[in-house]
Amino acid sequence: MSYWKVAAAQYEPCKASLAEHLGEPDLLASTRRLEFFSHQFSIAVLMANARGNSALWDEHGRLIVRADRGSLLLVGQRTQQGWQGDIIPLR
Repeated sequence: MSYWKVAAAQYEPCKASLAEHLGEPDLLASTRRLEFFSHQFSIAVLMANARGNSALWDEHGRLIVRADRGSLLLVGQRTQQGWQGDIIPLR
């Protein structure tokens, strides 16, 4: 079984579809799960969320940048010095 299939099989998928809105508890649980994935599988994870709280974690599970609510663009870049994140207001 491939690496990604093992990762996907170990965890319950998100139960919300694009048409549904996640409540605050579900959003927090999803955020914690993505942070855990980045640490366990040593991958950077970017969560884009139109409702806010978009975030980027590095491959060690450390939060690099998080955008609160509003019209914001979250960007991240990995350089020789490590990860850098920025938030750009769109309005």
